[in-house]
Amino acid sequence: IAPETIELWGDLEKNIGNISYASIRRTAGFDRYPTTNKDSQIASIADYFEKTLNEVKKELLNWIKSINCDSLFKKIFTDQNLFISFNYTNTLEKRYCVEEDKICYIHNGLRDEKLLFGCSIDDVEEFKTFQFDYVIDSELSVELIKVIKRVVKPTCDIIKNKLVPFLKDINIDKIIVLGSSFSKVDEPYFEIINKLFPNKKWLISYYMDKNNEEKSLRGKRVIERF
Repeated sequence: IAPETIELWGDLEKNIGNISYASIRRTAGFDRYPTTNKDSQIASIADYFEKTLNEVKKELLNWIKSINCDSLFKKIFTDQNLFISFNYTNTLEKRYCVEEDKICYIHNGLRDEKLLFGCSIDDVEEFKTFQFDYVIDSELSVELIKVIKRVVKPTCDIIKNKLVPFLKDINIDKIIVLGSSFSKVDEPYFEIINKLFPNKKWLISYYMDKNNEEKSLRGKRVIERF
């Protein structure tokens, strides 16, 4: 699904909606002429793609459960701190002794029935703008879009039902962002925070790779754009 150059978690999520259509076409054996089993081929490919996404989510959950946070440095935060966690783990509670009601797990966590994992609706729209030359391509793309839409993050609902209620009636001095790639799928959350708390000071970290200047500047450019 994703290119070999993928580096950030945000890249992984974006590429769920950035399917390699050429690879799928080759796998299906489609050519310029209609095939006799076109419908079954399309159904088979769409089913395989959906099963692959489900397997990714399953493995993601298993990996999160296996993470050992005991080796992390210990820091005690003050009772006044509030946390919006994009991390599925319970590290804040387990390692840093943060009370549960001080944390908003924006994409759910281990205690929830399912993790909110996926791409943005914009990624689906980008896929839909592809121009296909043959009828069979159009029919396949329609089926793939149906699958992708099932793993689109419900960002608007999350903001309305989780983020805004969590931030209601609070006063803050500054906003600190640690370890975020500021991926496109997550930008709406930062935008609403900025809207709710205008003119507040933001402190934002980004990763510095001493051996890769371009990689280091990438994070800085994303933050500056935001």
